[in-house]
Amino acid sequence: MDRVDGGTMTRSGGPAPSFPNHLRWMVFWNFFYDSEDEQPINFWNYEKGKEAKFVKPLFVGLHGKPVKLKEDSVEANECSGASVSPESLYEAQLELRLGKLPDWVGSVRKEWEKVKALELPPYAATDIEKHDLHEEEFTLVEMLKDWQAQMANQELGWGVPIELSASVPEVKWKRDYVLLRTVLQAMATYANPVGKKDAPVPAMKVKVEVKPGEVVFQMPMQADAKAQKKNQDALRVAKELAPFCQGVLVSDATSLKLSLKR
Repeated sequence: MDRVDGGTMTRSGGPAPSFPNHLRWMVFWNFFYDSEDEQPINFWNYEKGKEAKFVKPLFVGLHGKPVKLKEDSVEANECSGASVSPESLYEAQLELRLGKLPDWVGSVRKEWEKVKALELPPYAATDIEKHDLHEEEFTLVEMLKDWQAQMANQELGWGVPIELSASVPEVKWKRDYVLLRTVLQAMATYANPVGKKDAPVPAMKVKVEVKPGEVVFQMPMQADAKAQKKNQDALRVAKELAPFCQGVLVSDATSLKLSLKR
C-alpha cells in the first residue's frame, strides 16, 4: 500500500474463511489516515470478531489523524506521525532496480495532477438523470418482503430483523424498485447499531401507514449517538435518493420518517 491519501482501516475483510487477506511483509508506506475507526486497530483479532486480516503488517510513515495500532498485531510501526522520504516506495524501487526512474513515471504524475484538479461530484452524489431510473410496476407487499429478507441476511453483523407494525394492503405503484429498496436499506442501516459479528441486533418495528395520497414509513432510532455519527453516509444516501422515489425523508433524534407519494 504505497502513498495512500485519506485511507481508512475498516473491520471488513470478507468472511472468516477468506482470512488472512495477506501473509507476512504487507507494507503500508506513507499512509495518510483519515477515519474514525475504533482503536487500537487490531490486524489479527481472530478470537474476538474473527478479523484476522493481515499477518504482522509493517507500517512506515503512518500519519494524518491520530491513530493507535495494537502493537503485537504489527511487525513494526516506524516513523509514526509523519510522512517519510522517499515519498513513493514503488518509485524508489523502480529507480533502484532499473538504474533510473522510467520516463513514464513523470508522465503519469503530470496526468494525475490534471485529474486531481478536476471537480468531482461529492461522495454518493445522486444527480440521477431521468433515463437512468428504471421504473417498473410492483406491489408494496412484495417489495417490503424483499427488503425484510435483504436486511435479515446482511453480513458481518449488520443483519436487522424487520417487523412491520400491521398487515400491508396490496398497493400497486410504479417506481424504481431497486432505488426504493436502497432507500429503506440505508435508513435501516443508519437507525440501527453499528454491525458487530455474532452480536444480536434487536428487531426493528417499522410502522407503515397507507393513506389515500401517500405511504409513510416510520422507523425508530435504535442507534446511539456514536453509531449515528459513524453511519452518517447512510443517512445522506437515503435523503438524497428519496426525492427520486417521489419521497421526502425527515430525521430526528428518535425516528426516521419517509413519506412517498402514491
